[in-house]
Amino acid sequence: MLMQALYEEIRNGAKEMDADRIEEAFSEMEGYRIPEDDAEIFDKVRKAYLAFDYDRIEELLAEIIGS
Repeated sequence: MLMQALYEEIRNGAKEMDADRIEEAFSEMEGYRIPEDDAEIFDKVRKAYLAFDYDRIEELLAEIIGS
């Protein structure tokens, strides 16, 4: 449930091209352990964010949470 909310927040930030919003979402996760099932997609989304590739973020998250 927490990861779903995180992904939705990041996707919304990507749609708005709002780097601060995405950074805040990642910052909120710093104290948490990412579930093993989510580790790969989380890493890919983070790399796309660091490259400011908002379209890629949306593509990756569409696979997880739908359109």
